Amino acid sequence: MSLVMIVRMGKQFLVEEERASKKTYLKGRLLFWVLALFMSFPVSGRAATSDLEKAKGLYEKGEYQEAYEKLQKIPMGELDPKRMALIELFKGIISFDRKNYNQALRDLDKSLKIGTRLQDVSYYYMGLSHLHLENYR
Repeated sequence: MSLVMIVRMGKQFLVEEERASKKTYLKGRLLFWVLALFMSFPVSGRAATSDLEKAKGLYEKGEYQEAYEKLQKIPMGELDPKRMALIELFKGIISFDRKNYNQALRDLDKSLKIGTRLQDVSYYYMGLSHLHLENYR
């Protein structure tokens, strides 16, 4: 998928967001928590589960920086690639919420390279990040 297509998708989603901002906002947050619920299933180590739960709680409180740091502390070596990709996706969403669009792009790209099954979510946030950065090339 080309960068132009990603940006176009992002623009389309922003237009839809403006039309039904509250519903779209809640839909995006609901999607994040559905994914977080999926991630809360047992993983290889207790430390990973504990850090994930703490990150979820911090995110709910709006403490995005702390949530991001908790996700960074999760020992990726203990996880299978699917879970690693989801954690990178979550990091990208948190970076986006923090308006750190360059970091969001790096995290989301990493989730795609690892092999997330949620490519549409990654591309959605990548498109929005490029749009906010006014990166239309």
